[in-house]
Amino acid sequence: MVQGLVIGVVLLVCVLFWFRKLAPGAYVSVCGAGAATLGRWGVLPGLRSRLERQAPPTGCGGGCAGCKDRGGGCH
Repeated sequence: MVQGLVIGVVLLVCVLFWFRKLAPGAYVSVCGAGAATLGRWGVLPGLRSRLERQAPPTGCGGGCAGCKDRGGGCH
């Protein structure tokens, strides 16, 4: 039982590592969705804050220069 749990955790860590390396855009989206879900449920605030740091910024993060860099207008 314990051996299966350890193997499962090691596999999950490996999958997440390679998912982050091979598909960073999808990884960031998954982090944002995970943070939003944890926020709605109100559980694991430490994990939620770590996921929010990896999620894409919403709005004009960084002011008008951030919006213009992404091809949008300012306000």
